[in-house]
Amino acid sequence: MRKKRPLVPNPQSAIRMPHFHHGGNVHAFARARDVAPERVLDFSASINPLGWPPGAKDAYHRALSQLVQYPEPYAETLTTALAEYHGLDPAGVLVGNGATHLIYLLARTLAAQRVLLIAPLFSEHEVAFRGSGVRVDGVSDDLVGRHLVYGHAQGAAIVPNCVWLL
Repeated sequence: MRKKRPLVPNPQSAIRMPHFHHGGNVHAFARARDVAPERVLDFSASINPLGWPPGAKDAYHRALSQLVQYPEPYAETLTTALAEYHGLDPAGVLVGNGATHLIYLLARTLAAQRVLLIAPLFSEHEVAFRGSGVRVDGVSDDLVGRHLVYGHAQGAAIVPNCVWLL
């Protein structure tokens, strides 16, 4: 009888995924520099280094009793409230579950054919736009001041119909 192979021969290899680079690994960064993780301000992920905004903790605690229900799947109440508050048409308001979700939603809803992503930038932008079939041009931060002003990057004219600046 042949011995069955495990689905994942080395669970750590599945967890680490060396081909995928993502920020937010404060612990590895701190370890490599022999500093406490609490001393690291991480700007590589969508985390507020200043902590919760005023009033957010109170709002969270007030909402805890509602966590026994799933939220509205399409966030109609929040979308309507945001639109009313900002004087917008609700059809023009996009609500998502965090920055990464919104990046993917925007990549699908903008109907862009070509985007220009200026580095340094969160890696999800490129993945999201390429996954939506959009042509992605990139400009590294050292080229921005010299070439982008003239509409060129790396010697080629760039005429995107969407420019992502964050």
